[in-house]
Amino acid sequence: MNASDTKLKFFCIRRTLPIAADAQALFTSLTDGGTATGAVLLQSSDNIPRYGERSLAAVGTSLRISGRDDVYRIEAIDDRGRILIPILTARLKSSSRELSPILTATGEAAGIAGRIDIDRRSVSGRERPLRRNAMDVLRQVAFLAPDEDSPDIPSHGCFGAFAYTFVHQYEQFERNPRDVLDEPDYVFFLATRLFVIDHAGGATHLASSVPVIPGADLAPLLNEAEADVRRMIAAATAPASAGGRTWRLGNVESDVDRETYCANVVRIQRDIEAGRAYQVVYGRRLSAPFEGSPLDVYARLSRTNPSPYMFYINDGDGVLLAASPEMAVRAEPSPTGTVVELRPIAGTKPRGFIDGRLDALTDVKYETALKIDPKELAEHTMLVDLARNDLASVCRPGTTQVTDPFVVEKYSHVQHLVSSVSGVLREPLDGLHAYLATMNMGTVTGAPKLEAMKIINTLEASGRGFFGGAAGYIFPDGRLDTALIIRAIRFKRGRAHIRAAAGIVADSVPESEWTETENKAAAAIRALRGPVDASSEDAA
Repeated sequence: MNASDTKLKFFCIRRTLPIAADAQALFTSLTDGGTATGAVLLQSSDNIPRYGERSLAAVGTSLRISGRDDVYRIEAIDDRGRILIPILTARLKSSSRELSPILTATGEAAGIAGRIDIDRRSVSGRERPLRRNAMDVLRQVAFLAPDEDSPDIPSHGCFGAFAYTFVHQYEQFERNPRDVLDEPDYVFFLATRLFVIDHAGGATHLASSVPVIPGADLAPLLNEAEADVRRMIAAATAPASAGGRTWRLGNVESDVDRETYCANVVRIQRDIEAGRAYQVVYGRRLSAPFEGSPLDVYARLSRTNPSPYMFYINDGDGVLLAASPEMAVRAEPSPTGTVVELRPIAGTKPRGFIDGRLDALTDVKYETALKIDPKELAEHTMLVDLARNDLASVCRPGTTQVTDPFVVEKYSHVQHLVSSVSGVLREPLDGLHAYLATMNMGTVTGAPKLEAMKIINTLEASGRGFFGGAAGYIFPDGRLDTALIIRAIRFKRGRAHIRAAAGIVADSVPESEWTETENKAAAAIRALRGPVDASSEDAA
């Protein structure tokens, strides 16, 4: 039997505990303090109804999928992954998408490398998401095998991140040549050991799965899966232990000085006056030497700046973590089709704290100011229009709608103006097609998006890498949920990197935009400065 015809299934052992375990403590215990390659935590630390009710983690992964431009790699991480490599090789070869896989090695180092003939033809808006690109490779892994019916926890799934540069799979314009971090366009992991914590329902779901192939001796892997679940149960019910909490940050340097930044703001305003764009989100990179555990920094960030889309990803080359306030793209299967949703955020005011206590009157004052600020309302309207237009290209006619427009959503330290834009995907599209059609988000580019991104690549002193991309998961049933990679820290080669940007418009004041980048970077820098006691953090 040809490997491409192999009927692959995953045998999954699931357990549910009647407690909402501590997500960070459980993740720390099961991933050697976040040091395991493929360790991914997607955590809701500021629970928003419908959007922040669950935390998920990949605590054991079997495949690493990554690539840049037209080159991709799929690498086995464990025995489960090594079983999957020949099956994937055959399926990629038999695909009509011309994915050109080559089995690079077998045994312990089993893997696949390939080159995609990326299709960048100029076609209609409805046909563009169907063009050939790296999503075809990721789709082969994400939808490798069907899942058993379980609404609580899948048997397996892909966890990882799309870089800002993934847009070059879809749009044809020059990359920023100053790519100092040399990041891939995407990196995902096939998780076969994972947990889901239902904060609202007070439950912890655990799962370990193994690929089942007819005729294979699976006894050792099944025993291993049983042991995985026993280990997860023990970790979920054990008392939490204290973290290391010792690290050191060197001198923080910007890749552009104030004078140059302000001069470039003026250049952007000239482009706006010339009609090239309405807004350009122009940023800078801050970096410093770092010694310590990124997971300890993440723990502190989650206390000082809790957000509905916290995440921690160890991609094998470094760690990416964030306290993101914004969803990127969500896709959810329903009886009427796959519902896809964007939730643009534009407009921010602080919460009404006075002397460390939340004052209701002051809080409402800030909320009212946000609702009537003409600049904030104009920017938010622009992002809602972008979202509607993007979704219209992949959704059934007449299904795209704006629900809950201009709602003020309150977080621990700030309040944002938020709208929800949704639609029903047309056949045969899935959530990955929706991400292609909507990236990169207007929140991190400006408008029109393509022209704004060209200006950004010309003026920013370094490539964005993952900053401005999206992190999240893809499950075999078609569920996809991603967060915008903002308020993020990238740890790589002994340094910590932050990016902060400001939305430049015709009436921007250059010095004020520089100050805005300082304010946006402040929470991440505060988390990096060093451990302090909990009482000090709460007061920060």
